[in-house]
Amino acid sequence: MAASVSFAAYIVLSRAQHSHYPPLTIAAYTIFLGGFAVFPFTPLELASWHWGSASAAAWIAVAYMAILSTALGYGVWQWGISRIGADRVLVYQYLITLTGVVSSIVFLHEGFGLTKILGAVVLLAGVYVAHRR
Repeated sequence: MAASVSFAAYIVLSRAQHSHYPPLTIAAYTIFLGGFAVFPFTPLELASWHWGSASAAAWIAVAYMAILSTALGYGVWQWGISRIGADRVLVYQYLITLTGVVSSIVFLHEGFGLTKILGAVVLLAGVYVAHRR
């Protein structure tokens, strides 16, 4: 519940900033402030890491997550808010779940059954109905 309220507040507050800043600047501040918020916890976490045991694939995954998932994701999200508004962009948040399920089927070879098909249909129908209004 707290995460939902926080994300809704983020959307509303960032929408108000679009008249003052470009979408990429808002995304950069979002990433910076989020990183700054967890900074006090990093020394404890980093002390337990074994840096030499991280494979090249792990570092590539970290780079992918930082650049594509985070920076590009927030940038596109803020661009969408500046173009069509927060209420219409928020509807597309539900496609994240569908993308995760499809990715798990394709890349992790997880099961594919009737419940996943039904869930996908419900998600797509919900996005379609909400987008049409």
